[in-house]
Amino acid sequence: MSKHKHYALSQMKDLRQQYVEMVELGKRNQRALISHKAKLREHRISEGLDEWEQIKRQTKQLRLW
Repeated sequence: MSKHKHYALSQMKDLRQQYVEMVELGKRNQRALISHKAKLREHRISEGLDEWEQIKRQTKQLRLW
């Protein structure tokens, strides 16, 4: 099995585990699930903003050259 397939399968297993945990959390405590989803959403937004700032810095550096 190639490295890429192995990595993809590993990622799929991790995502499946996260999904199962979310479903169980939702069954036990709906409020906790909503809170968890909001935290994940905030994390993705902050990662996106960080990436955007990095791109802006890189383009500014390229313009100065």
